[in-house]
Amino acid sequence: MKDNLRIFIAYNLSDKLLEEFKRGQRIIEKNASYWRPIPANNAHCTIKFLGNIKREKILVLKEIIEELNISKGHCFASIKKWGSFKRNKGQLIYMGLLVSTEVILLSEKIKNSIEKSNIGKIENKIWNPHVTVARDVVFNENAKDVLDKMPVLNKPEPLTSITLYESRFTDNGMIYVPLYRRLII
Repeated sequence: MKDNLRIFIAYNLSDKLLEEFKRGQRIIEKNASYWRPIPANNAHCTIKFLGNIKREKILVLKEIIEELNISKGHCFASIKKWGSFKRNKGQLIYMGLLVSTEVILLSEKIKNSIEKSNIGKIENKIWNPHVTVARDVVFNENAKDVLDKMPVLNKPEPLTSITLYESRFTDNGMIYVPLYRRLII
């Protein structure tokens, strides 16, 4: 058994947000000569990537999530924009989210609790809520022209849960194994 696990905490998406995620992927597929899609079952909005964490610290992370004071029915996201940036062999495509105040506050509480618990090094980066949709995308045309075709969802949709994941490298690519999930709807 491994002593360290590659860990992150994320929000899970509603069926409607996942539907738009898949719709965006179909548009990418039609307009790209090469791409690596993110499997829909791996779609998430990362709150905090922690990297390699000692196995015994997992219980502390579960407790942090469990102890959150959550106002159920107040965690929402809408699709604000689609974006890309150059990475490795092509573009990384993401779905930018506009999230409710409750989502921002919960994310801050999680980061602060992790910092206080001395679990690992916390980067002081500004959180930019997004969902990675595809990697290594090589478009047949200008990326901006394709991204302009992507679906925008102005109506806020619920985020369904906060999940503690282990990220594992496999021969078939990256898989995310849920270690603990707390519903927030």
